[in-house]
Amino acid sequence: MVKLSSFRSTMKFKSLLNNFLTSGIKTAAPEIIKKIRVLNLLELAFVISSFFLGLFYFYIGAVSLFYACMIAGFMGLSTIPLLRMTHNTMLIHDTAGELRECRVISTNITNLKIKIKKMERDTAKNNAKLSSLNNEYNLLKKNIAGFLRKKKN
Repeated sequence: MVKLSSFRSTMKFKSLLNNFLTSGIKTAAPEIIKKIRVLNLLELAFVISSFFLGLFYFYIGAVSLFYACMIAGFMGLSTIPLLRMTHNTMLIHDTAGELRECRVISTNITNLKIKIKKMERDTAKNNAKLSSLNNEYNLLKKNIAGFLRKKKN
């Protein structure tokens, strides 16, 4: 029985840790989950190290550095719930005060490659049409010039 309960508690801990690291996001692109996981890990490391560094500065008597580290740690703690609430890795306010993403978080490269290939084919077709129309125009110009010369004579 002891092994089963420890297994359940380990699974609960893993579930809680995963929930913390992914900020509760379950249905998102893997790139976004990876970014959020890395941000949360870095933020956690920053908060823990700032508190220990603050305690070290307090121990050696550098009170101003102690306060700076503690303030930075508390500010770091405040970004964890912000990421959990917004689920956005990059936020910026525009001039109207509304939140807006400042970069593309994820995109499908395969679709972009297909679109570029299609545009290249369309461009080649349009260039061929333009060249054909240009040849017809030059031929028509010569025919009109020849017709006008015959008419003058």
